[in-house]
Amino acid sequence: MHAGVNAFLMVLLNNFYGWKIFGWLMVVLLLVLWSRVYLRKHTTTQVMAGAIIAFVLVELGMRMVGI
Repeated sequence: MHAGVNAFLMVLLNNFYGWKIFGWLMVVLLLVLWSRVYLRKHTTTQVMAGAIIAFVLVELGMRMVGI
């Protein structure tokens, strides 16, 4: 869930405002992914799957509504 929410917000904001303004959110996402694995709360596969699923859902949703 942590990876998914962060990836969702990163992709959403960057699609609306561009990577020049919110590109730094990629660093936040990577830190969240790393921390979840480091704390042994999730496996690498779990955090990557959460981030990828969120990314795909945002991209598909935005394309469906024409954004």
